[in-house]
Amino acid sequence: MTIYSIVALLVCLGVVAFLFAQLRSRRIRERYGWLWLRVLVAMGLVALVPGLLDRLATFFGFQLASNLVLTAAATVTFLITVSLSAEVSKLQMSVRTLTEEVAFLRAEWDQAERGAAAVPDADVAEDPDGKELG
Repeated sequence: MTIYSIVALLVCLGVVAFLFAQLRSRRIRERYGWLWLRVLVAMGLVALVPGLLDRLATFFGFQLASNLVLTAAATVTFLITVSLSAEVSKLQMSVRTLTEEVAFLRAEWDQAERGAAAVPDADVAEDPDGKELG
């Protein structure tokens, strides 16, 4: 095993430890944690098996292993971007719904305050027909 493989493996293990710390502190959702864990496992395999990347490139029809790496990186980036776009859209709808609910609650609150201000004094009693009794 070369020094580059050892460094790559140590980097992968360090990122895995960081990823688990993020998961434990709930700064990243499990859904994305599993995605990054899969990417790190793939990177670890490439670091452990020196000729794996060349064999995969040949198997998939790439002339160079670097072309396979760039294509895989672009594909993963695209999938993550689409996934995050869906999450952002969902969050925007949630924010819109919450904003509308807050607006309705404020309108009800203002209406209740105006209604409370229009209540007559307690000194003058009224009967249910609306006639003054005092």
